[in-house]
Amino acid sequence: MTVSIHSLWLYPVKSLAGFEVDKAVLTPKGLLGDRIWMVVKPCGTMLTQRKAPQMACIEARFTQPDSPLTSPILLIDTRDNSHITVPQPTHHGMLDTSVHGDTCPANIASDIANAWITQKINANMRLKLVAFNQQQARNMTNPARFGSDATHFADAAPFLVANKHSVDAINKEMDVFTRAISQAPDAQKHTQVGIPHFRPNIVIEGLRAFDEHNYTSFAPENKSISAKNNPEFNNDPLSSNNVSWRISLIDHCQRCSMITNNPQTGVMQKSPLFQIIARLNPMPNNPKAPAFGVNATVTLPKNASNITVSKHQPLQLLV
Repeated sequence: MTVSIHSLWLYPVKSLAGFEVDKAVLTPKGLLGDRIWMVVKPCGTMLTQRKAPQMACIEARFTQPDSPLTSPILLIDTRDNSHITVPQPTHHGMLDTSVHGDTCPANIASDIANAWITQKINANMRLKLVAFNQQQARNMTNPARFGSDATHFADAAPFLVANKHSVDAINKEMDVFTRAISQAPDAQKHTQVGIPHFRPNIVIEGLRAFDEHNYTSFAPENKSISAKNNPEFNNDPLSSNNVSWRISLIDHCQRCSMITNNPQTGVMQKSPLFQIIARLNPMPNNPKAPAFGVNATVTLPKNASNITVSKHQPLQLLV
């Protein structure tokens, strides 16, 4: 089976619901428009589904999808279809926000937007909706891992790559578990999981389950240049005459309890998912911790712009 891109996903606001796209623009900080907004506590620290699982029920979309960095965002509460359009903030003040210890400069949205998101999340504090300040850089505490200005509001890496067949393998184990406990008096139904549980950006297919960890990178099949035939491909940056791109697969993504949140209902579930993934695909340095997906970066040609990646695009994987 040909290895190809199964799906692409954008999450305009960190920890709110994302959506699938047919194609996306690759940038050094991730897919264009990914996680460029965030909800923060009054002190500027990020708020995520780990503490507020109901955030999964609020969907964010760009009203001008061709210009996500300047576009207003449309926030929709899928529980009651209420919505609000939030312009790019320009005159409501700035705030140094925090993502896992990294300082991220941000512009604060209007009081109306902040009141709406606070009410929808049902928070006991006054939340703020912020947009990344594109004129400044994120202060990465560990620049050696992904770079000195690797992303906007993502946890650490600019991209998360997942394998559809790894999701399929997890669901097979979920079925086995459900059948095994089905006769127990207090047995609960454990629903299958989907890609939205794991919030990746790029999902590939055509590999065996969890085989994504056995490769160092991938590139478009029709424009890939193997290291054997062209060693310069492995010496970044790429030549400006080469219109290809390469996604480098850096390390395993350790998962937290957020993967047990139901993305349709925003309710954390009592689920064996955490333990099943830890058994199928543990972190290399911690056999009790589940790993799902690969943190990744991109290499683009010099002076290139609007390099896109597309759904169903054939890929070449490099060991």
